[in-house]
Order: sequence, then C-alpha cells, then structure tokens
Amino acid sequence: MSFARPLHPNQESKASQNQAGGTPPAPYFDSSPTRPIHPTSNQAQPIPMGSVPIRKTPDQAAEGDSVDLPQEPDRRIIYETDSQSIYNLSYACLVIPRFPSHYLIGDLAVRLSEWVPHLSIAYGWRLEFISVNPDFLQWIVNVPPTTAPGYLMRILRQHTSEKIFAEFPRIRNENPSNDFWAPGYVLIGGSNPHPEQLVRDFIQQTRQRQGIS
Repeated sequence: MSFARPLHPNQESKASQNQAGGTPPAPYFDSSPTRPIHPTSNQAQPIPMGSVPIRKTPDQAAEGDSVDLPQEPDRRIIYETDSQSIYNLSYACLVIPRFPSHYLIGDLAVRLSEWVPHLSIAYGWRLEFISVNPDFLQWIVNVPPTTAPGYLMRILRQHTSEKIFAEFPRIRNENPSNDFWAPGYVLIGGSNPHPEQLVRDFIQQTRQRQGIS
C-alpha cells in the first residue's frame, strides 16, 4: 500500500527555481511523522513496512495484534407450524345446566367466558366462537383430527364443572353429582352456531328425560 502527499504551491515554485539555478533540490519535510518526499517527485513514496498493520488470523495473532475475524454466515430464521393445521376440524358444541334453576348469568357467565378460551389454549385447540346464554352454553372450536369429539366434550365438561363448584359453593351444595352439566350434548361438525330451533328442541328433550316438565 502506498500514497502520495500533495505539495504546497509555494514549495513547487521554489523547487522549479532550484532546478533552473542548478542547485539540487533539498528534501521537504512536513509536520507529520512520515517519510520525506522529494518536491519534484511525482511518484508515490513507499511506507516503511513497520508502519503497516499486518492482519493475522486468530491462531497467528499475539497480544496487541490486529486480527481478521471470520465472518459469520447468514442466519435464516425458519418458523415451522403444525403440519396438521390445514386438516383441522371445527365443531359446534352445546351443553345446558343440569338444574334449570342454575342460570348462566352474572359472575358465572363471566367466568365461563374466561375458562373456555383458557382450556382451548391449554389443549392446543382454537376457540372460534362462544356464547353464554342463561339456559345454555355453546361454542365453536377448531381441533386437530386426532382429537375425538367425545374427548373434547369430556374435557370441557369436567374442567368447567370443577371450577364452577370450587368458586360457587351454593351450586355445589345443590348439585352433588360433580357434573354441573345435564346428561348429553349437541355436537355438529362445522363453523356455524346451532340453529335456534335445534337449541330449543334439545333443551326440551333433555328436561323430559330428566322428568322435568
């Protein structure tokens, strides 16, 4: 590596006068600690090897040496999703309380609207819709094809019943069955809520089987 330092204009004129008079030009020094440059020379002067930093590899470097570190290769972040997600199934589910007097209102309705989404996340399901009504609870959930409909309903019934009895002692005292929900349920494949007539028919038929007119 080499470089040439430009001369001051006055210095160039003096150099030409010296050449005209036959006096050999004297070397010019500037204030920087570099090699003297002849004022009439147009060629770049080499820099002493001792002033050039030598780049070394990490295994050749000593303390204080300049080191060339190898560049890391480009890193690519790949996000992998569940390969079965495109085959997931949606179910519209419906349950009603075991006792008609246990309306899904107030704090109970609020807690159900919190528990069902939480359980869906915990089991790797995606809740798409939930509706808490005084007489029934319905929701639409997207699950992997390996999740059986009966298993889905059993998990929701069991966990919600445990939470209801733990937070509402009055309901637990009135219903010692450990299952807050009435026997049976409605489960339809698809992503649409249950028709109103279907809901009314299910409630009526369930109460008849329970002997409640």
